[in-house]
Amino acid sequence: HKDHVCPKNYFRCNDGITCRKISKLCDGTNDCPDFSDEGPFCRNKAMCSELNCTYGCKPSPKGPTCFCGEGKEPNGSACVGK
Repeated sequence: HKDHVCPKNYFRCNDGITCRKISKLCDGTNDCPDFSDEGPFCRNKAMCSELNCTYGCKPSPKGPTCFCGEGKEPNGSACVGK
């Protein structure tokens, strides 16, 4: 399961198989079956400002993560068409 890759703009829950939208991280609702999308890492919002994401950023267990709107995907801090 550790090799399971989620699509762009999604993150993998700690269960290794469930993918959820990055925008759902730290939104106060448990979207992962194991609740791994909410946790102490959610307090690290300040780290997002260092990334200068063009669309949006969320803290994640692996550090701040850029995400994009529908039809776009992150390429570093920018959003590009699919």
